[in-house]
Amino acid sequence: MRTLLAKCCVLALIAGGFAFTGDAGRVFARGRRVLESTTLPRDAVEAPVDSPHELAPSPTKMPSVPRVDVAPPVAPESAGPPVTTAAEPAPPSASTESPPTLPPADAPIGTPIMPTSPPATSPETIDLPTLSPGDRVIVWVGRGGARTGRGGSRTIALDIIDPATAEVLEQGHVGAGEQGQNHAPLRRIRILGTVTEGFFGGLTPTGPAGRITRGQSLRIVPVEPSASQQGLGATGAEVIGPVRAMVVARATTAVP
Repeated sequence: MRTLLAKCCVLALIAGGFAFTGDAGRVFARGRRVLESTTLPRDAVEAPVDSPHELAPSPTKMPSVPRVDVAPPVAPESAGPPVTTAAEPAPPSASTESPPTLPPADAPIGTPIMPTSPPATSPETIDLPTLSPGDRVIVWVGRGGARTGRGGSRTIALDIIDPATAEVLEQGHVGAGEQGQNHAPLRRIRILGTVTEGFFGGLTPTGPAGRITRGQSLRIVPVEPSASQQGLGATGAEVIGPVRAMVVARATTAVP
């Protein structure tokens, strides 16, 4: 207890001395000025501050290195003739390159391109004697024995010449998977009718002459066979098909 009272008395004496002499007021006033000041003290302004540019060494103050001139090496003279490099050929420009050519398809030349997709609906049969000269029958037939599939079909246009004898002008067009251009000459043919192909290759007629039946194969014969077709047989008949779809439209090519 005495120690605590002694400490309190000492602190009271010290505080009284500061208050009596005025040192405590000066300390508080100086602290308030420091806290409320917005400018730096004079001693801080007058002190020089080293900038980063001054700290970095100047290029002019770098120690100079004496330059030594070295003569280029002299190549020894060779006894052989001078070697010349062949100039590389310039690559061909895009304008000089010819476009790639495609193999010709089995279709005539000069006729308009016809639709290559079979229609959604198609008649079961078309009788050519009921049509008029100048009408066109567009037939989608199988190619290479393929009865289904887009890649196994081709389009044939048959322009009616004589409905009574079923003579037409055949224009073969390629299928949807190939180029829609024409590459084979026109030919005049007669439609003998449709046939059914047997399992062992036999043909069975299924309708009269001049009738086209969907799902069957066409049996045709050239009216004016060429010299190359004379060896096909006495009749020169051909079978194409089977017929996948067909439509009737007006002809766009003049009949010769």
